[in-house]
Amino acid sequence: MQMLPAIFMFISMLFCNESPRFLAKQDNWEEATSVLVRLRNLPANHKYVYIELKEMSEQLENERRPVSSATFMDLQREMWTIPANQKRVLISISLMVCQQMTGTNAINYYAPTIFKNLGIVGPSNGLFATGIYGIAKVVACATFLLFAANSLGRR
Repeated sequence: MQMLPAIFMFISMLFCNESPRFLAKQDNWEEATSVLVRLRNLPANHKYVYIELKEMSEQLENERRPVSSATFMDLQREMWTIPANQKRVLISISLMVCQQMTGTNAINYYAPTIFKNLGIVGPSNGLFATGIYGIAKVVACATFLLFAANSLGRR
C-alpha cells in the first residue's frame, strides 16, 4: 500500500512534457517553442514567447561559455589555487566530515531497532516513530535557522 504513491508519481512522470529550457538546452528549439506556446497559451509569434526564448538562449550561452574550453584539470586548478575557492571547498568538506561524525546517519539507519529496544513494538509502530523522529529533526533545524542563525549573524 505504501508503494502506491511512488507508482502513481512514476506513471504521471511518463506523461509529463519536457520543460522548454531542457529542450532548448538540447538544441531542440522547435519543440521548446511548441511547449512554451502550450504552457503560456499564446500564439507562437507572440512577443512574450519570443522574448522568453531569447532570454533562454542568452542564459544557455552564458552557462556554456565559461566551461566549454575548460578541461577537468583546469577546473581543479581553479578550485584549489584561488584562495577564495580553496576556502569554500575546505569549509564544505569539513562540514560534510563533521556531519558524518555526529552519527545522525547511524541513528536514522538503526531508528526502528532503537525504538524497538525502547519498547515501541511492531513494524508499523517503529516506522511511525522513525517518521516522528524525522519530523522532529526538520522542526529543530527550521527553528535553528529561523531564530538562532539570524541572531548569530550570517554573511
